[in-house]
Amino acid sequence: MATRRRGGLIGRSNVGKSSSAQENTRKHNIIPTNIDEANAGDSDDQTLLTSGKNNANPDTSTVPSFERSEPKSLNSVGPQSDHVSDEKADHLAEVNISSRRGNYLLTVGLPRSGKTVLQSFMTYYMGVAGKLDAQLDNKEKGKAGTINHEAQRIQTLWLDSWKKGEFPESTSVGENEIRELRLTVTNNENSGQKFNLSFLEISGENFLSVVPDRNQIPKLFDRLKSFLTNKNIKINIIFLLKSDEENEQVSCDALFTNFIQFVNNELNIDVRKKLNLILVLPDTKSIFGEDKWAQAKKNKRLYEKIMKSYVYEKFPATYMIYNNWKKNNRAIMAFNIGDIENEKLKNQNFEDVKSFINLNYRLFTGKNLSPRFKWFKKLLGSQ
Repeated sequence: MATRRRGGLIGRSNVGKSSSAQENTRKHNIIPTNIDEANAGDSDDQTLLTSGKNNANPDTSTVPSFERSEPKSLNSVGPQSDHVSDEKADHLAEVNISSRRGNYLLTVGLPRSGKTVLQSFMTYYMGVAGKLDAQLDNKEKGKAGTINHEAQRIQTLWLDSWKKGEFPESTSVGENEIRELRLTVTNNENSGQKFNLSFLEISGENFLSVVPDRNQIPKLFDRLKSFLTNKNIKINIIFLLKSDEENEQVSCDALFTNFIQFVNNELNIDVRKKLNLILVLPDTKSIFGEDKWAQAKKNKRLYEKIMKSYVYEKFPATYMIYNNWKKNNRAIMAFNIGDIENEKLKNQNFEDVKSFINLNYRLFTGKNLSPRFKWFKKLLGSQ
C-alpha cells in the first residue's frame, strides 16, 4: 500500500518483476552482475554499483527519502533584504563559459526529484563533517575579477538550513536562474589530493524543455550548451531517479532519453565519450521495505540484484542508457541522508554522500580519496 509522504508517493514496492519482465531479462541477459567499489580507499563508505569489485561493509542505518513536493520555507535564514538583486545575482551572464576549467557535476531530474538536496547536502557535508576541506571559489581571475556573491549566499543558506534540519529551497525557473558553485576541495588526510568540484543549480522545469510535445520542439538554454560543449572541463552527469513519477508531466525515461538525444544530435557530442554517468536512486528504504533493505545492505549480491532489477523494471529506457555506457564510466548508487520526522531531517547520515564524493573523484581522476601513505599504514597495522 503506497502512502503519501513528503509530497511524494512513497511506496513499499515489491522489487520482484512480473513474469514477462523476468523472462525478458533472462532472454537478453542485460542486467550486469558485478558491483564496483565505491571507495577502495575507505572501508566505511557506502556500497554502490559500478564496474569493479566492492569490498565495502554495507551499513544498515535508516535511509529515508529526500524527495519533496514543495520546498520548506527558509524565511528564518537571513532577512529578505540581504538578497542580492536579480541583475547582480545572474553572475554567469558576465562570464565567458568557454574559459572555464575543472570538474563539473550536472544533475538532471524531474521537478521535485531532489537535485538541490543532493548538491546542498554534499556541500554541507564537506563543510561540517568528514575529512575534506571545501573552499568556495567565487572570484573570477584577475585583479578586477568580479565576485559571485550569489554563490556565497546559496552556500550560506544551505549550511544554515541543514544545520537546522530544514530542506533548502528549490532552484528558480529560467536561464538567468542557473547558478554555478565552484569549490576547491582538499583531502585533509592527503594534501596531494586537491581538486576542483563544481556544479550547476538548474531547476527540473528547465530540463523539461528537451522533451518535445505539440507546442514545442526540444531546446536547451545557451549557457548550459556552453558548458556541455566546453572541451576543457570534465562532466559527470547524474540522472536522479524519481520513484513517484506517476503524476509528473513527463517520465524519467522520457526526460533522460530526450536529453541524451538532444546532446548527441543538436550539440554533436558523443556523450558516452565526453561524460561519465551516475544513476542515483533515493528513498531505497521505502522502495524496498525496511527489512529487505537492511538485508541488502549486508549482502552485496542482493543489493546489486534489487537495485538493478528495480531500475530495469521501473525505468527501462534509463537502464538501457546505463547498460550501453562504457563500464568504467558509469555507476548506480543509493543516496540517503538520514531520518525524516515532521518535515525535518533527524539523525543525519553521511555514508552515502561520502561515497558519492569519492565516486565522482574516482570518475574524474581514476583514483580514490584516501589518506597519504595508506598502504604503509596498513602494512604497519598488519604486523
